[in-house]
Amino acid sequence: MAMAILAAAVALCLGGEAGAAPVLRVCADPDNMPFSNDQKEGFENKLAELIAERLGDELEYSWFTESTGYVPNTVGHDACDLVMGYAQGTGLIEDTNPYYNTSYVLITREDDASLKGVETLSDPRLKQKRIGLFARTPPASILAMHGLVSNAKPFETHAARANRRQPRR
Repeated sequence: MAMAILAAAVALCLGGEAGAAPVLRVCADPDNMPFSNDQKEGFENKLAELIAERLGDELEYSWFTESTGYVPNTVGHDACDLVMGYAQGTGLIEDTNPYYNTSYVLITREDDASLKGVETLSDPRLKQKRIGLFARTPPASILAMHGLVSNAKPFETHAARANRRQPRR
């Protein structure tokens, strides 16, 4: 009888019924393909599924758009155990080792002869050019390191669905 009471007490402390699988609470962006979406089609959704499966946990999502306050409003309020798709090195959370690396490209207008042959962001011809970029993304930091933000035009990465064509403009 004492063992049954102890088992019930432990189950209550763990927040579930005896025998219930623990839950891995994952915070992810509901509309950030190819990374994640609320249809669970992104590669980070697949990684979260794999992690939960390996832990023997049920997977539960808390959906938050990645924007200012994303981490404090999720981790700081116990909304999740794991944050998917967050840039390494912010200091706001304990990062894992990166599981993928990416590169960025500079796309120029074909009819702008003054940019022919530009291959690096350190090219002085870029100092006078207007550069569009997604706000609060790693390329924004890279442009800052090269002194190119004064003429930069930032676009919100997670604007409302109606504004998705903003970067195209």
